Amino acid sequence: MSKTQLKALGLVILFMLILTPMILPYSGVLKFDPSSKTYLAGNKFDIQAKLDTGPDKVVTVKLTIGFDPTIMKPVVGTLVYNPVFTLVLNGGTIDNVKNVVTFNLGVQGAINAVSGSDVYIAKVQFEAVKDGTTALTWDKVNSSAKWVVSGTPVNIVTTYNDGSYTFHLAGWKLTGKVNGFDLPIESVANGALSLQSLSSNTFGFWYLDDAVVEPTSNTLYRARYAIKSDQTDFSKAPTFRIRYNAANFMQGDFVQVNSNDTGDASPGTTEKIYDLYFSPQYDALAPGVNGTLSFDMINIQNPTDATNATLFVDYLQLDKKAIADLGTPTVVNSGSYTFTAGQGTWSDSATLGTFTAPSYNWDNTELALTLESTDTNTFGYWQNKQDDVAIDHNVLYQLRVKAASAAGGQPTMRARMYDHPTNHVNSSFQTPVWKTYEKPPSPPTMAISQLTYHDYFAYFHNKEGVGPYLGIAIDMINLDTTAPADATIAIREVELSTFVIPTF
Repeated sequence: MSKTQLKALGLVILFMLILTPMILPYSGVLKFDPSSKTYLAGNKFDIQAKLDTGPDKVVTVKLTIGFDPTIMKPVVGTLVYNPVFTLVLNGGTIDNVKNVVTFNLGVQGAINAVSGSDVYIAKVQFEAVKDGTTALTWDKVNSSAKWVVSGTPVNIVTTYNDGSYTFHLAGWKLTGKVNGFDLPIESVANGALSLQSLSSNTFGFWYLDDAVVEPTSNTLYRARYAIKSDQTDFSKAPTFRIRYNAANFMQGDFVQVNSNDTGDASPGTTEKIYDLYFSPQYDALAPGVNGTLSFDMINIQNPTDATNATLFVDYLQLDKKAIADLGTPTVVNSGSYTFTAGQGTWSDSATLGTFTAPSYNWDNTELALTLESTDTNTFGYWQNKQDDVAIDHNVLYQLRVKAASAAGGQPTMRARMYDHPTNHVNSSFQTPVWKTYEKPPSPPTMAISQLTYHDYFAYFHNKEGVGPYLGIAIDMINLDTTAPADATIAIREVELSTFVIPTF
């Protein structure tokens, strides 16, 4: 072919490209915000329909959203659309026969076309009907976002992202007034529990009975709370506690977050995730004994906290995993704290306030640290050398306490881990948890040489406390009038180890 012929062929190809309509690489996305979340069943919450137009624009949007009415349902009167869409054929309709919500919206002329990566189209408030997991789905045939090409409307949407939502733990209740404390004001709105204090003498909590059903041995549970406050200054947020109790009160675990200093560990107006790890043991595994989860407001300890403040729980997620699946633990600090030759580097708390101090001893027969009470106003503890262990925020701590008790009934023993010296986050395990309406068993008092030791395990992921060291303390709490006055706790060994933070 001659150069003249090639030139002519090139002109023909160029002329054909000019006359041939270009096929546009449309890449629009319809999506939900949030796209996936866990909510408290029985509450109401908002979900937005959004559009990513990519490089394109749209002049009309039609939405058909499917829902499962047995799990969640739209609330009548709560359908809202973005007023930028001034042409409204359907501003929001709920069809409870087809189980869909529909919108049909547009703008006047191409000059008002809509574009962007996160365009808000409409909002629907839903209500969780019962526990379960469900989806919001796009009807792809009847959902579109169109632009006009050569006089013809063209759907630019190529991707439809459905939403997935989990609802569980219905049945939360508010505690009654406790002693002389002011009861916080409770609310359940927009998918969140809240507690509002109106004074600096406020204490109360939400609780959910039977949240942990028939707990199993050798199992690690994680209760994940998403918490925020109405305080932009973190140091003003009230102290709070997330908690697990066996129904028979023979075990309790909690994480307490204090707004000390600048409130490094406390929540602001954006939710933070707090994890409570626990493993039901011994009497907490009795047949028929379920577990209660709680969320406590404690606006009594820090005078710099806001008097009028609100805490919110956006969601709570409960997971579990066999401890055998956590892998092999790594022992910290060159092995266990053992007391074969005395108290070592451990020290006692002496007298605390108006409480009676227990008698602190090292028993050379038992080779154990002991705490002995003489009344039911006794509180005190043994603690490790506070700068022994540098905190690692990237591990799950396991604390094993080999301990025994001697009394007419088992006294309360509490094992604590916390960030020293700031004490922003305090994690505790205790057994049993005495209540005034419980009567302890009354076998003959045992001599200390007849003690039977058990291993008690506590777990803690310290991801918020900023103190550089991990403090450990073993407490005697003999404060209930129904508890034995002459109680003894013996501590033979304390071992700290770590796991890789588990996934569930």
